[in-house]
Amino acid sequence: MRVVDNGDSIIVYLSASDTERFARRWPCSELSGKRIVACFDRNGLYDLAVNGRASFDGSADEFNAITSDAIADAAKRKPSLLQNTAYFVACGQFQRTVSP
Repeated sequence: MRVVDNGDSIIVYLSASDTERFARRWPCSELSGKRIVACFDRNGLYDLAVNGRASFDGSADEFNAITSDAIADAAKRKPSLLQNTAYFVACGQFQRTVSP
């Protein structure tokens, strides 16, 4: 897994082994064993490749979960990612907020 912070966009690279590992937590995964490159800016997803193809007819829920998990994990290591203008649309909107 690699997440690239471009300041105004985020690119997520997931290998086949990354998606297989995620599939252990996601029953009936449609992305298991596939390579993903997803590019986000403040308007949302602007480019996508699954196994080198520019289309994916599978579950948007699974796609959102795997990419937002990758971005959230990267933000733990690099907190400045939280300031990226694409963060909310790519990850933040899917995070649960907990009241004190």
